[in-house]
Amino acid sequence: MKIAITTWENRISPVFDTSRHLRIVELSNNGINSHIENIASNMPYGKTECIKQLGIDVLICGAITKKLYTDIINAGVKIVPFVCGNVDDVLNEYLNKDSLDGKFLMPGCRKI
Repeated sequence: MKIAITTWENRISPVFDTSRHLRIVELSNNGINSHIENIASNMPYGKTECIKQLGIDVLICGAITKKLYTDIINAGVKIVPFVCGNVDDVLNEYLNKDSLDGKFLMPGCRKI
């Protein structure tokens, strides 16, 4: 499984649409591997294509526009939106529970 998390200075990027980096976490029988990918794109929906090409299964991000959300969901990717906090804390919580609780919810949002 591949999990992608939008990053900005070791925190979840506040807005997916303007994010420039993804931390890619790959889970396999050999353990966990991660690296950073640059997803800056001049194309309006270049991020969707990038996520498809990377083979991402789950995207954890901050706010995301409805159009990008729909495009990425239609590409078969599970999205966990409106998340904030330290990337390592969010990742550890997600890996341990396969979900995130309210402490990682962006202010003003009701549920993840």
